Amino acid sequence: MKVFPILLGVALLAVTPIIPEGTACEICSCAPQLPPSRARDSSAAVFSGRVVALLTQPVATPDSTLQGSQRRDAELAYLRKPVNRLQVTIEVLEVWKGDIAARTDVYTANECCVCGFPFELGKEYLIYAGRASSGHLGVSLCSRTRELSKAADDVAALGPGAAPSRPGSALYPPHN
Repeated sequence: MKVFPILLGVALLAVTPIIPEGTACEICSCAPQLPPSRARDSSAAVFSGRVVALLTQPVATPDSTLQGSQRRDAELAYLRKPVNRLQVTIEVLEVWKGDIAARTDVYTANECCVCGFPFELGKEYLIYAGRASSGHLGVSLCSRTRELSKAADDVAALGPGAAPSRPGSALYPPHN
């Protein structure tokens, strides 16, 4: 019997939020989205910006040659790890909430089936981010995050934004 696929499926079901119809990924489920002002209030940060870098941080799958208790232990260790993460570096254009630097990193799952947001290099987004216990900003497919070109209603509802509060971050100095 193949225990790993069953354990993985159970683990994904246990951590997956609830899904409306018509989402980009059929396995991911989300609660109905809040209107822009309520989404801003429930987010740690809201800002717009252009994706300038994408960095995948993969989590290795267990060695398929392991047998018995070694395989079981490897599979359980794998399930305890976070899913693949995508570090997305954003050149910030405008801020509606949060202490946001001119270059800010957000993280998302690197797979839509666990609600990862499909950021693309060079595109501009309106980002509604939460804050993880690690302190990092995180974005999911279930947030109101969307391409900036499709967020005119949100931008109008949010009102005027501000410039980033800091010129750069320790990792990414501002562009000249």
